[in-house]
Amino acid sequence: MTGETPTIERRVSRLIVLDPLDRVLLFFAMLGHSVEPERRPEATGFWALPGGGVDAHESHDAAALRELREETGLAPAVPLQLVATREAAYPWKGKRYRSVERYYFTRAADTVLDTSGWQEGDKRWMRDLGWWTLDRLAACEDIMRPPGLFPLVLALQAGRIPDPPIVLPA
Repeated sequence: MTGETPTIERRVSRLIVLDPLDRVLLFFAMLGHSVEPERRPEATGFWALPGGGVDAHESHDAAALRELREETGLAPAVPLQLVATREAAYPWKGKRYRSVERYYFTRAADTVLDTSGWQEGDKRWMRDLGWWTLDRLAACEDIMRPPGLFPLVLALQAGRIPDPPIVLPA
């Protein structure tokens, strides 16, 4: 026995949602500490895409649809398209995790957001769900997750769907 903490695998589905004006949907994840302490020690969270954990009985695709409905109240205007993957390791509350992430793209026909599906845990750390212009995204100096989001959103806004899906940096 080495005494090392075992790594827990966490499957995650996230969504890049563009509205009819080509704005992207983001929320602020208020963690109370920085996920990049070397670069941004003062940061208390980061901007992220809607989505979350895949339940044991779900596929990544099904989880993406469920999370979209729960966190935004939106239904996809076009079928989900897998556009990126990412794997990242991180510590959380004394445990080690390996996140296996799938990123899906869709468009929303509506811009009205409904957060009534947020679970109690979500309400404690999710803030400021809203639509971002490309200019705002480009100018943002806060931590953004996943790394590489801006060029991917730029490509999707231009109608360039990666095939095969790209691999985002950890």
